[in-house]
Formats: sequence, structure tokens, C-alpha cells
Amino acid sequence: MYSQQVIFALIRPIPRVFWPDKPVDPGFDLPSLVNMKGVSLSSSILGEWYLSWGWYALIFGGWLHGRLAVSANQLRDYGKHTNPIVFALAIMILVSGMRSMQDLVIMSYAIVAWWGINRLVAQRPLGVA
Repeated sequence: MYSQQVIFALIRPIPRVFWPDKPVDPGFDLPSLVNMKGVSLSSSILGEWYLSWGWYALIFGGWLHGRLAVSANQLRDYGKHTNPIVFALAIMILVSGMRSMQDLVIMSYAIVAWWGINRLVAQRPLGVA
């Protein structure tokens, strides 16, 4: 029922040009879920996971965030040719991504762009400027 939050966060990068009828909200209203009227409430990414599928989703979300943190740490430990700014950007995304799934997805665009450019540069033949 509330799984639309996860789907909404994942489809957020798709431009409306390609999907004009893309959903415009996560599919639930937090104040109405807790029987409050006339208030503005927000939840963290943990609350969004819990609202999506309960405790199992919360455990999965914690595991996923941990795996992302391990990946960011590998940039620091094994990235001999990685700029320290990329590591700092990854940590900033993970910390600010605790706010919501949407923030995690939107802020990760810079890392995805860095990864894509890094792949393009790695495929370039040696000696080509």
C-alpha cells in the first residue's frame, strides 16, 4: 500500500518529457497516518522504509545504507587515483540522505556523473589527449 514511496524515489530521475504522467507525490500523507490535522510532519529515511514494508524494509534499508557507506569507504582506502573530494561528496550524500530517500537519490547524481566520466576516461586509449 505505502510502497509507492520507494517507487517514487527511484523514478524521480526520469524526466517528465519521457513520462508525462509520472507520479507527483510519494503516495501517503504522514499527518493523516498518525491521525493529526493541521500539522506539518516529516520523517527520516528510516520512517519511510518502515512505512513502506515494515520492519523487514527497515532492516533492508539499514543494510543498504551500510553497504553504501562501505563503498564510500573503499574510495578512501583503495582509490589511489581518486580525488579526496569524491570521498567527501559520498559521505555528504550518505549523511544528508538520512533525511529521505528522495534526498539520497537526488544528491547522488554527482557521484553517478563522476562514475560515468571515470568510465569514459578509463576506456580512452593511451596517448590520446
